[in-house]
Amino acid sequence: MSDNQPSIEVQAMRMLADDDFLALDSRLNRPNVFEAVNLGHEEIRHSAFLAWLLNPSNPHGLGDLFIRRLLAELFEENPAGGFASLAADDLTDLKVVRESESNIDLLIRTRDDRLVVCVENKIFSGLHDRQLDKYHRYVEDMYGDYRYRLYVLLTPAGYEPADDQSENPSSWLPFSYSSLAGVMESLIPYANDRARICIEDYISVLKKESIMEDDELDELASNLYGRYRGVSDLVNERCAGQAGIAGYLRGIYLSVLNEDKDSGGFSDCAPMDSTGAYLSFHTVAMDEYLHNDRSRAGSWGAASDTYQYWVYPSLLKPTIKLELGPSGQPSDVIQAMESLRKVAKARNPEISPANRYRVIKSIPTRIDETETVNADDIDVEAIKKKLRKAINSMLDFEKKALAELGTMPVVG
Repeated sequence: MSDNQPSIEVQAMRMLADDDFLALDSRLNRPNVFEAVNLGHEEIRHSAFLAWLLNPSNPHGLGDLFIRRLLAELFEENPAGGFASLAADDLTDLKVVRESESNIDLLIRTRDDRLVVCVENKIFSGLHDRQLDKYHRYVEDMYGDYRYRLYVLLTPAGYEPADDQSENPSSWLPFSYSSLAGVMESLIPYANDRARICIEDYISVLKKESIMEDDELDELASNLYGRYRGVSDLVNERCAGQAGIAGYLRGIYLSVLNEDKDSGGFSDCAPMDSTGAYLSFHTVAMDEYLHNDRSRAGSWGAASDTYQYWVYPSLLKPTIKLELGPSGQPSDVIQAMESLRKVAKARNPEISPANRYRVIKSIPTRIDETETVNADDIDVEAIKKKLRKAINSMLDFEKKALAELGTMPVVG
């Protein structure tokens, strides 16, 4: 340790008094009714709350506002649907059915023949047995005379259904939980007091479970890690080291990253001896697009990357994230970052050089070892498979995004 670097003890004391630490502690320990009933891990409970809020006759004070705002957002993201006028209709006669008609998660319909919406909700599980085709056929058979028949696939990242999971993948409107939360936030001023608390708690759970982005939480955590990295790494090493579950998982994640690097999938990644909680990787394509030559000071130090792909903590339940580092970057890089943010449909504000960090894409790994106490109980191959699937989803996003954006001119 250099003479001018504070000791770990001094860093720890400073961190405990840091405003960002206090704000983070307050955020994480705020009482939440949905956490009390473990809603985060139960898809059926998510659907139940959405059904309650969508039903105009329930005592939330919103009437049909939720469905009308939802239709407006769906149309904005899918303008070819032609159903915009419904957002101005009276939809108070709405009926919401949950899992009783052909096992459809949410079936929303008017009592006349104007509208039927079929929602398949996927948070922690994947599509299987061509279930989308089953639901599509059921709705077409039962409600084929309805003027508007909408099919919505609700997922954390707004995935489109794969061709092998649907005969008509283009008929399903992809919708993300971030977009859903944006709609729900717009309802808060109009909800009664009890419903307002429920909506706020629900959005908080979505963020804490990494089902959607939480820019404020990400920035607080990133700022603290940047200022007190020594403390964080020491805690991680002592309390979640190689003998612990998190350390064991870190080794698995690093093996996957380094195997992909060795095969040419990444331009670089965290080395096998990494002890930190944040495990990074980079790709040739994104390096080129964001001019990632590490020639300038920026968000991550004196010779900073312009972005990071992270296996993002906690190691017990990681998420794959794309985080941009705008701080100190020139205007052409900032412009490229902003274009990428828009393609990612990130809901955070416009990017500027004053921003230190900005997460624009997040994909859950579906790894959850928070209850594991013995490393022998971990299925290593299953963990690797889940991690690779999430990384591949992020790389698919990169490929599509960069194809849409084209190549950024590299400025020497």
